[in-house]
Amino acid sequence: MNGLDLLIKDLTNKIRAVWQRLQAGQITPNQWYTLTARLLARYAQAALMLGLGRATLTPEDIRVSWELMSGQLEYLDAFRLQIQNAAEFQAGWETRAASYAKAIKVPYWKGKTKMLPLPAIPGDGSSQCLANCYCEWDIKQIDANTYSATWQLGEADHCQTCVQRAKDWKNLIIRDGVLINPYLRDA
Repeated sequence: MNGLDLLIKDLTNKIRAVWQRLQAGQITPNQWYTLTARLLARYAQAALMLGLGRATLTPEDIRVSWELMSGQLEYLDAFRLQIQNAAEFQAGWETRAASYAKAIKVPYWKGKTKMLPLPAIPGDGSSQCLANCYCEWDIKQIDANTYSATWQLGEADHCQTCVQRAKDWKNLIIRDGVLINPYLRDA
């Protein structure tokens, strides 16, 4: 199990513990949201550090991690409202709550890919597999300002989107922070 998997597992357990407090009536939906949002923010920063291979984050890195998680926090808030307005807890809600842990894949991959302007990041929700994506980018530095990036299928079943990305996104060139041609393929 790699470092990202360990972070996701630990975060999932913590989110489930907070959920159980909510379900037991020990906290309100608003408190559940606040505690879960804090966990997501903290683990998003840890995932970004892991991806970057650094023990600290700059203020810019922290801003990026917040930006990357802002959409998930909006989804979490909508879920909070659904919980608050429901007459009773629904089957599957605990699993739904725990699934937010997978959102930290995005800051991890953003760091792992050196924050390059790639067309998508594994787990960013832009593919049919959404946050369940196990694909990855293979990044090679060509020179000081140029990188080659290839989308690689992970060790899981693949959605149609990811299969197409693996065909289309081979050796994408990023030069001086600009993606040169997102449709460049191997000859």
